[in-house]
Amino acid sequence: MVRKLKSKKLAYLVLAIVVYLGLTSIEPPEGLSVEGWKGIALIISATITWVTEYVPIAISSCLLLFLPNLLKIDSTGNIMKNFATPTLFFLFFLHY
Repeated sequence: MVRKLKSKKLAYLVLAIVVYLGLTSIEPPEGLSVEGWKGIALIISATITWVTEYVPIAISSCLLLFLPNLLKIDSTGNIMKNFATPTLFFLFFLHY
């Protein structure tokens, strides 16, 4: 049973990677930059990991702060700058 669960989780990881590579291998829609298309592919792949619970949502969400730099989508500094918006802090305030 444990072996079946581990192989299933591995299949979900492979699915997320294949989806990302598949989407980034095709040409982006007209009017969308390559970086924008890679970002959309990354979010779709992250959604797959969230839905399948391959890793906990908190960990995969944190990875979204650093993966764009590794995948040459955008710099970590720019991502962090755009992450700290007043809207986000408002939502944090509503949560508590």
